[in-house]
Amino acid sequence: LYANETAFWKDVVHKSPRKVRAYLNLVEARYRQKDYSGALAVYSELLRYNPESFEGYNGRAALLQKLNRTEEAFADYARALSIKGDYIPALVNRGNLYRKEKQFAAALDNYNKALSVEPENTLVLSNRGALYLAQKDYPAAIADFDRAILIDSRFVDGYINRGAVYLEQGLFSEALKNYTQALMLSPYHRDALYNRAIVHYKSGNFFLALSDIEKILQIDPGWEPAQVFHQQLTR
Repeated sequence: LYANETAFWKDVVHKSPRKVRAYLNLVEARYRQKDYSGALAVYSELLRYNPESFEGYNGRAALLQKLNRTEEAFADYARALSIKGDYIPALVNRGNLYRKEKQFAAALDNYNKALSVEPENTLVLSNRGALYLAQKDYPAAIADFDRAILIDSRFVDGYINRGAVYLEQGLFSEALKNYTQALMLSPYHRDALYNRAIVHYKSGNFFLALSDIEKILQIDPGWEPAQVFHQQLTR
């Protein structure tokens, strides 16, 4: 018997040091414990025994990115893609990091490479649409979100992100339709509720805004943006 899942996967890794999936499961266990330094050590051990693991480099890069170790993250994404150049998770993650760093041309290049491999990947389309939104290229953003929703009519993030484009342009009726559609598919989606509350507030519908914020606080009482918005609506 094992004390916990971490102990179990540590034993599996010890017995089978070349089983990549065992390391990744151990990383997930460390993540659930918020033991990020421990997770980083597991990735490094994985890569010592499995130096061609593009999954390992991509996972370690994502963790380094979470820890704001940006240059190290870029280096690991590059290693992952040097092993498997069409590995979509690494292309998307590196694109997202470039977008965060406002290196928009490099971000677009990564998303486009991912879409050349999987043209109907809704996650990549959504991320590229978010890039266009960051650049205020609203028609291009809408086109990518439209395409993602056409591919998968139940793609919740597509509706939320398309709503964000309309919200930023002050097109509240269109934004409201998209957030409401997202909530029909996922009734307790925090971002959809919060953004719909913003639309209601900007449209002067304070009671409806309060209703959405109160739903969020039922789900996640400690979420600070909802707490602040609630105080604004009730003072």
